Amino acid sequence: MNCAKPEKLALESLWSRLAPGAIILIDDYTYLDDSLQADGIDEVARGWNASVLCLPTGQGLIVR
Repeated sequence: MNCAKPEKLALESLWSRLAPGAIILIDDYTYLDDSLQADGIDEVARGWNASVLCLPTGQGLIVR
């Protein structure tokens, strides 16, 4: 989506439906021109007591 608000909403609606151990891969998590995307995803992850792993590709990874 590459837009903070819809990505946050999508993550929030999916989280409870995922099985433990499920993986969420977020494209362009550390895209340099838009920190709002990473900030929004970090905010959602903190609410789940989860962390976002930043991959060398610039993607983010969250494990349920």
